[in-house]
Amino acid sequence: MKKILSLSALVVLSSLSCTVQAADTGFYTALDVGQAKAKEACNNTKAGWSCKNTDTGYRVVGGYQISPRFAIEGSYADYGSAISSSALGVGKLSSSGFEVSGVGSYPVSESFFLTGKLGAAFTKVKSDALAMGYTPNSANSTTLAYGIGGLYQIDKTIALRAQYEAFGKVGNAATTGACNLTLLSLGVVVGF
Repeated sequence: MKKILSLSALVVLSSLSCTVQAADTGFYTALDVGQAKAKEACNNTKAGWSCKNTDTGYRVVGGYQISPRFAIEGSYADYGSAISSSALGVGKLSSSGFEVSGVGSYPVSESFFLTGKLGAAFTKVKSDALAMGYTPNSANSTTLAYGIGGLYQIDKTIALRAQYEAFGKVGNAATTGACNLTLLSLGVVVGF
């Protein structure tokens, strides 16, 4: 099923048209800020503990418009932390990582585009706690990353975008804990 979804997404992305029509060089940068969610991070919260599985996430992006229909992006993101706490202590599950994706878009109007994204995410998850006898752990994950969104072209070099992205299951169930990671973000794209 994953192979079929991946192949379908590649076909869709290859048929889409121009994302950032920005600059003559084809290079662009973006800053995205939004809400990251570590979905299952609070599933095993014990009685007397509170848990929050969302946090502010941000991403810094560099991209290149390969053709009028397709762009490649590389990015670094900090997805924030899921935090559980009680009178006994505080536990934290933090995520950050790199992503490489192909991005395509479909024009709805002269300045508004629907976007699709498919790539790979390389995520580091760290678990930490303020409690005696606890050993911090970390785990690296490589997962399929995909997303959908919209882009509004303000002028030739500036655009605004909104995206929802999923990065699959990150972390390690035996050491750090594992959870499905998502990011809902707003961003500014600048061509140069």
